[in-house]
Amino acid sequence: MTTKNELSRRIVADMLNEQRQPTPFAERCDDTLPLSFPPQLPVGNGRFIPVTKAALQDIWAYGTILRSNDPALALSHTDEQISHIVGRAFGGAFATVDIDRPDEEVHDRTMEAVQEYLEKELAPGKHEEEFVFGCWALTGPGTDDLTIGPVRIEARENWLARETELGRISQISAKRIRKKWNGGSLSRRVTSLDYEKERMVIDTVEDCSTVCSIVTKGLSQKVAKHKAPLAARLALTALALSWETPSRALDRMGLLVDGPIYKKRAISFAPTHVSGLFTQVSHIGGQFVTDEWLLRWPSLDWLIGPIGDALSAYVQPNKTSSRPCINNALFMSLWWFHEACREEAPLFAIVKYAASLDALAGGGGMRGIQELVSARLSIAPSDPLTMGGRTMREVVKEIYSDARSRAIHGSTDCHGHDWQGTRSMAEGLARFCLRLSCEWIWENQGSDDLAALRRSDVLRSASNIPCNG
Repeated sequence: MTTKNELSRRIVADMLNEQRQPTPFAERCDDTLPLSFPPQLPVGNGRFIPVTKAALQDIWAYGTILRSNDPALALSHTDEQISHIVGRAFGGAFATVDIDRPDEEVHDRTMEAVQEYLEKELAPGKHEEEFVFGCWALTGPGTDDLTIGPVRIEARENWLARETELGRISQISAKRIRKKWNGGSLSRRVTSLDYEKERMVIDTVEDCSTVCSIVTKGLSQKVAKHKAPLAARLALTALALSWETPSRALDRMGLLVDGPIYKKRAISFAPTHVSGLFTQVSHIGGQFVTDEWLLRWPSLDWLIGPIGDALSAYVQPNKTSSRPCINNALFMSLWWFHEACREEAPLFAIVKYAASLDALAGGGGMRGIQELVSARLSIAPSDPLTMGGRTMREVVKEIYSDARSRAIHGSTDCHGHDWQGTRSMAEGLARFCLRLSCEWIWENQGSDDLAALRRSDVLRSASNIPCNG
C-alpha cells in the first residue's frame, strides 16, 4: 500500500513539474467533455495552480489514509470534503514555497505547511453549530422547554428570547418576528444581513408554535446538516415512547422540513354510486399532554438519559463516551423504531420493528431477540405474552421469521394479507424492549456490554403483558 510520504512526494513533484515545464492549456483539457476545466488546486485568494489528474488521485488517496488513521474523521467529514481539504492544504502550502530551492527542501517545507493546515482545519473541536427547525412536538402548559441530550424543544417565544439575549438576533428583528408570529404585517425593510436572518427565522418556523434546536460539535457543516434533523426526529420518537402506541403519538409530531400539515383525500366509486370519501391529516399541531404526563416527565431520566447520550454521540462524536457500543446499538434501535412508526405499509413496518429489536439484541436474530425479551421483560419463551395467550416464542417467530425474514428474502406469499395485528404486536414489543433497555442502561452506567442486555439470572412468569394479539 502506498504511504503518505510516497503520495506527498508524488504530489509535490507533480506541482513542481507543472510550474517548471507547464503543459499547454489545450493539452490539459479533456476534449471528450464539454466545458471541462483542467485539473487544478486552490492556493487562496481565488487563485489556482495547475496539476495533473494523477495528482488529484494521489490527493484523494492521501485523504483516505487520513480517514483510516483517524476513525473520528469518518464521523465528521465526507470523503469528498477530506479530499477538498487536503487539496487546499497542498495548494496553499506549495504557493508559499520558493520552487527554485532543491526538490527535497521544497517537499519538506510544503509538508510542514500542509501538516499545520490539516491540524487546524481538522481539529476535533473546530466546528460547533446549532441547527434550528420549526416543529410540532407537545402542546399544553409545561411543555415549553424540554431537553433530550443535545436536542432542545421549546416554545418559539422562549427560543427567540434566548437568541436575542445571546445577540444572535437583533432587537429590531426580534420585534418584527414577534409581530409576524402574532398575525401582523411587516413593513418593507432595507436588505441587509440582519434582514436576511429575520426572513430566515420566519421561513424556518412559519406557523409552528415550537422550535427544535440541536447542538452539533466536531462535525463539518455538510455532515451536520444531515445529522441534525435525524437527531431531532429521534428526540421526538423518544417523547413518543411515553405513549402506549408511539406511532399514533408521532402522527401528531414532526419537523417542518419534513413537510407542512397536509390533508390526503381519496374517493371511491361503486358501479352506480360514490361509495367512500377518505381524508388523512398529518401533524395535527402536536401531541397534547395531560397533567399526569407532566408530573411523570421529571422522573423519566432513566428513559431520556440513555437516549440523550446516544444522540450526543451521533452529533458530537468527539465527546468522550464510556459506552460507545451501547450508544450505537440504542441509536440504531431508535432509528429503526422511528422509521417503523412512520411506515405506512404494515408489513414493512414489522420488518423495521424487527430490526429495532435486533439492534438491541446485538444482531442475534430470532434467538437473540428471545433472549432480549426474556431478560428485559423477565419472562420465559414459553410464557404467554399476549392477552390471547400466545407465548413469547410464538410472537417473536411471527414478527422475525414469518414476517421480517420472508419479506426480506422474497419468500412470503402473504404480502397481500392483513398484517395490522402483527404490526401492533411488533410495535408493542419493540416499545417495551426499548424502554426497559434504557432502564437497564441507566442503572448500569458503567457497563458497555451489549450482551448484558440479553442476560438475566432470574426469570419470573409474567402473563398478559399488554401486547396485542
